Amino acid sequence: MKSAHTKAVVGKVVVYMILILIAVVMVIPFLWMLSASIKSDREVFQMNPFVWIPEAPRWSNYSNIWTKIPFARFVGNTVFLTVVVTLLQLLTSSFAAYSFAKLNFRHKNGLFLAYIATIAMPWQVYMVPQFIMMRKMGLNDKLTAIICLQAFSAFGVFMMKQFYEGIPDDLCEAARIDGMSEYRIYASIMLPLSKPALSTLTIFTFVATWNDYLGP
Repeated sequence: MKSAHTKAVVGKVVVYMILILIAVVMVIPFLWMLSASIKSDREVFQMNPFVWIPEAPRWSNYSNIWTKIPFARFVGNTVFLTVVVTLLQLLTSSFAAYSFAKLNFRHKNGLFLAYIATIAMPWQVYMVPQFIMMRKMGLNDKLTAIICLQAFSAFGVFMMKQFYEGIPDDLCEAARIDGMSEYRIYASIMLPLSKPALSTLTIFTFVATWNDYLGP
């Protein structure tokens, strides 16, 4: 019994040591970011010797970034785009997914396959045509252009459709018999049951939009 208990304790110690080591490795980039924020340009790229804390920290870097460039506007634009695009993708993806998963109409499977096939096409292939299209519409250099281009997501439709197909069709049929419209079934039944999928799509969309650099 003591031997088994000792092995269990040793196993836990080893696991915790590994987890602590991984945590330290994950924290290092954040420490380097904080260190670089109070360095000069030359000190940031100085690697030999590498200094975590400079002898003369430049705390003015924090004030310069808010005063010498419109950083507040940059952050505001990013927050606005991220929130709007995320909300629109949740709406359009869940709504289209409901149609593909629970409704029957002509060429449904063909349309779905054609839409999902766009995931395999690299964005770099059509980014120039997108820009030309937005410019002809008079939306170049406007946030509206980015919102229009990113309001729809083939990946989001695919993920939501797969989740909706796991919801029994009997619920929708019972609701139709009770006289509920498709819009009300979507809002009152499908959306409340799809909170896990919506949460996942929210995270993916928020992170992708926030980190998007080339698109804007």
